[in-house]
Amino acid sequence: MTGSCSSLVADHFLGTAVDGNVHGQLDVPTPLADLLLSSIMIDTRLKLVADGGKATPLDVSALHALLPLSSFASSSTSSPAVFNSSAPAATDPPSPAALAALKAHNDRLGHAKEDVAHLSARDLLRRDYKEYLVSGRRYGLSTVPLALSTLLDADPSASLAPEERVARLVDAVRSWMDERELDMAGVLTSYVHVKRKSGKEGKHRRELALVLRGGAAHAHGLEGVFEALERDEVLELKEWKDASVYGVAEGGWKGGEQGEDRWRIWQQGNDRATRKQVAPSMKSAVEHVVGAEGNEA
Repeated sequence: MTGSCSSLVADHFLGTAVDGNVHGQLDVPTPLADLLLSSIMIDTRLKLVADGGKATPLDVSALHALLPLSSFASSSTSSPAVFNSSAPAATDPPSPAALAALKAHNDRLGHAKEDVAHLSARDLLRRDYKEYLVSGRRYGLSTVPLALSTLLDADPSASLAPEERVARLVDAVRSWMDERELDMAGVLTSYVHVKRKSGKEGKHRRELALVLRGGAAHAHGLEGVFEALERDEVLELKEWKDASVYGVAEGGWKGGEQGEDRWRIWQQGNDRATRKQVAPSMKSAVEHVVGAEGNEA
């Protein structure tokens, strides 16, 4: 297990996890070191698993090995362009100046990653997107760093009733499904709850919205995915906390008559379950209701 795939890449080519030392010779241009470090920072936020984060010892080892070769290293501790045996061991502590520069860059990356106010609904859906083919059904999962309420309240048609705003968001997801030829689309949100009355930040939360394409040719047999996911012990799906605000019936909403689209919104009881947990749960739900066939991601 590792927090970032880039740490696996660094370990594969540099062998940093073997004994803490860099082995062999390999040209590592500064921009490449910066790129790998940036990826590790985005994935782990430089927070250790022991502290509730995602960074494992392998991520730390990769970071220590790459940092001396990056632009974040101070001039007094900069390393040669070639990553060879004369480079510092991966276990050598980075200089305070290098760590300060790395932390500053991490903060900039975090702000840039969360600055999505200028993105349209379509852009948000494709910004962090993965697609799967399970038992002949194609579906996608989009991760959005905003609460659904933020998306709904940002609708330019301020005069729309709350229920209409939800319908418009579902329409945007449906358009994305048409573009990608999906039978099903999930939207995973991750955000810090802001209390409506006080404006103070509360707990971290996650939501899951799921839209099924209508019509017997596409959605036949998939309606059971709703119930299968609600029984999932990993996600712990519960009633959407903003259901009453936006006129969504208790337990989610299944829209339209037979042959029309279906959709539901839930709050994740397990707010630590990311797409890495949602995707397997979704796969199991699809296989449960339609049977297991040839699958590919």
